Amino acid sequence: WLIGNDFLYDRYGATPYNFEETDFAYQYLGIASYDLQSYGDDGNVGLPVAQPDAATAIGNLDDLYWKFGTIWWADGVTPLPGAETVYHMGDSTYLFDGVPCAVLNKNNGMTVLTYFFDLSFASSFESMRDNVEAVIDYVQVTTGVNEHPNRDWALQVRPNPFRSQLQFQWQEAQPTTLQHIRLLDMQGKTVATVQANAGLGTGDTFRWNLPVDLPAGLYHWQALSTEGMLSGKVLRQ
Repeated sequence: WLIGNDFLYDRYGATPYNFEETDFAYQYLGIASYDLQSYGDDGNVGLPVAQPDAATAIGNLDDLYWKFGTIWWADGVTPLPGAETVYHMGDSTYLFDGVPCAVLNKNNGMTVLTYFFDLSFASSFESMRDNVEAVIDYVQVTTGVNEHPNRDWALQVRPNPFRSQLQFQWQEAQPTTLQHIRLLDMQGKTVATVQANAGLGTGDTFRWNLPVDLPAGLYHWQALSTEGMLSGKVLRQ
C-alpha cells in the first residue's frame, strides 16, 4: 500500500508523464500516465475532497476531507485497463472532478494499492482509522493475510485497554508455538515487535512488555504461530 503526496512529481519532475511497460508506475501502480496536480494545475485551489469510486471493490470507504480546506499536490492519473479506480477527485464543483487519485492494481500475483495523496492530511484521526480498517478488511478477505479470520479468539489478549504489558493466552486444546508478534499503528506501520518462540498449551500465557513511549491510541496486533496468523485490535491508554 503506497501512500504519498506529490511523490510522482518528486520522481518524474513534471506533468504530464506517460509510462511504458518497463516503468515502475506502469508495472506496479497500474497507471498509464501522470496527468495533473491539485493546486498546481487547478488555479491554486487544491483538492477539496477525495471520493470513493462507485465501482471499487474495497467496501466501507468514505469521502475524505482534510484538516485544511483543501490539499495541494494530490496527483491525478489515468489507470491502465484492468486497474481499478478506488478514489477520484471531487466534488462536482471542482475543476478535476472525477479524475482518479487512488488506484488498485493486480498484476503478476501482486496487488498494489496507491493513494496519490497523503492520508495523514485527513480531517480527523477517526477518518484515517476507518479508512485503514476498510483497506485491512479488504486485504484480509482477498489475499489471505489473516489465514484464520474466524479463529482469532484462539489467542486471548489482555488487558484491553492496556498500559505497558499485553498478555497472550492460548485457548485451544491443540498446543502451539507462538513465533513472533507485531504491533501496528492505524496506518499499518509496525511500531513494536517481539520474537516470542514460546510453546503454549491451553491456558498458557506469553507476556510482552511494550515500549514506554508508545503513544495512546488504537493498534492492531498480529501473532504468527504454528497454527497460522492471528490478529486483533487493542487500545493503549
